[in-house]
Amino acid sequence: MGLKQQRGMTFIGLLMVASVAGVLIVSGLNILPLYLQDQKMSTIFKSLEKDGEGGMSRVEIVKFIQNRMDINQIESDQVDLGGIEVEGTPGGGKRVRLEYEARAPLMGNLDAVATFHHEVIVR
Repeated sequence: MGLKQQRGMTFIGLLMVASVAGVLIVSGLNILPLYLQDQKMSTIFKSLEKDGEGGMSRVEIVKFIQNRMDINQIESDQVDLGGIEVEGTPGGGKRVRLEYEARAPLMGNLDAVATFHHEVIVR
């Protein structure tokens, strides 16, 4: 009679799969806060669209966003508000646009960089 064929994974194969899965899980846990913070920024821009006034100046708009960032515990060094663009619209409102990058450390000297964009019209 012939030898039975072995089926399944060796211990070394199991360790390799577990290490790859571990790296992916740790990377995901490091990147997740970036997207949670972006959800907060999205909420801030929606409240600006709802509660803001078309006659607000750029300084007032930035102050409004900074106050909401403080409420939502977003540090000002995490989102650069210097990149806010405010321009007039034909209907008398203002278009407020913000593009920013957020970084998350992965391992060693590797970082994940995510780019986010928010735009609303304040009337």
